[in-house]
Amino acid sequence: MARRSTTPTTTPRTATRPSARAARAPRAASTGRSANGSGSVVARQRAHDTVYDVFWTYYDDDGVRRRGSARGFATAKEAEKHRRSVTATVDSGRYVPPAQMTVGQYLAEWIEGQRLKPATISGYRRKIRLHIEPHLGRLPLDQLRPLQLNKLYRHLEARGRANGGPLSMSTVREVHNILSSALTDAVKAGLLADSPTRRADPPTERECKARRPEMTVWTASQLRRFLKANRGDHYYSIWHVLAATGLRRGEVLGLKWSDIDLEHGVMSVRRSLGYADTPIGQPKQLVFGPVKNHGSHVIHIDPETVRVLREHRAAQDADRAALGERWVDQDLVFARGTLWLRAGACAGSPLDPERISMSFKVALTRADVPPLRLHDLRHTWATLALGADVHPKIVQERLNHSSISITLDIYSHVVRGMDADAAATVANLFADDADDDSAEGGEDSSADVDAGTAPTPGGVAAAASAEAVRPRSLRRRSATS
Repeated sequence: MARRSTTPTTTPRTATRPSARAARAPRAASTGRSANGSGSVVARQRAHDTVYDVFWTYYDDDGVRRRGSARGFATAKEAEKHRRSVTATVDSGRYVPPAQMTVGQYLAEWIEGQRLKPATISGYRRKIRLHIEPHLGRLPLDQLRPLQLNKLYRHLEARGRANGGPLSMSTVREVHNILSSALTDAVKAGLLADSPTRRADPPTERECKARRPEMTVWTASQLRRFLKANRGDHYYSIWHVLAATGLRRGEVLGLKWSDIDLEHGVMSVRRSLGYADTPIGQPKQLVFGPVKNHGSHVIHIDPETVRVLREHRAAQDADRAALGERWVDQDLVFARGTLWLRAGACAGSPLDPERISMSFKVALTRADVPPLRLHDLRHTWATLALGADVHPKIVQERLNHSSISITLDIYSHVVRGMDADAAATVANLFADDADDDSAEGGEDSSADVDAGTAPTPGGVAAAASAEAVRPRSLRRRSATS
């Protein structure tokens, strides 16, 4: 009987399904070989935490294969999202290699291409120099992450001032807005795949409003006291025009006589005086720019302001006659005259806005009034106007705010005070006493005054307006009831 031989067989290994816990466990680092062009995410352990780096490959304009990377992501999810975004851009042929420039270098180039007012450009440069460059300036542009932006914002909130004190929420928000605008332009230019400011955590608008410093304004008697104490001041006409019009400092200093019709009491606000954007260390230069919000507007002026401007023009004509050829006429309402005029210097040129603000501080010492900034004369005008029941729309147009919501938001302290008057006024329209009086004698609102139930100031006008808009059927029903 033949012996049967057997060939040993090898039992194939079957892949075992990982446990549910293993399936849920996150991968700390990529292992193995990724698909061609798909990129990879690699975890990197640092002293106190773990960050994630992204790597990918692409071909440059010469067809040479290159390797790109983005490092320092806080989470694997964020790194994976960036990997998918970059590789999709590579596959579509729209990938632009990250520029070898730092955040500071990019911001320096970006600011040169902005079409903004000189004063705005100067403010941007100052915030970049003081609050962004010291912390992010040397960082490669393509390695800027939301984590680093949040760290910057928290640092500025805690000790962002030069003396180590906290920076206001509004200023930190402005720093974020500058970075957001700049990095959004970097995305448009193909320098970044996405702007990290979209996922950053700056102070919110609500937080900025909650921590906004309380506005300082004068009462009508305090303003009257200040103007009376400074009636003989060389710049009295400027103080009066600022207080009576609500205009900004630059708008008043930019006025020309051709803008004012003294006969009809009308003033056109067409330009604003400010400072040019000059390099650090160089003397400041004055320039005329457009009015804020790009809106030239016309306002009316009261008879007393017309009288003050007529007296100021007579004094200016006397200076012009005394100086002769040394007066270089630019038709400015408020121009340099004989005061502080150096020998051989010419007059008629624009006044320095900062000198006017310094002179205002001196003028404050002559009157028994609370100290405030020159710009607060504008807030004082708006507060007095709203408190006198001037319609907020008129105040908005006078102040040249871009929307009425801005006016109501800035002067919400006045609006809250008007709320009590509105509550009493509307309540008086349907009060029981008012109905009884109407039914008994059909008397008008003057009967309410005699009965001691008069509405608050402005209530009579409100009642008349309410009656005017009531449907006719309701009017007849009210009259016959």
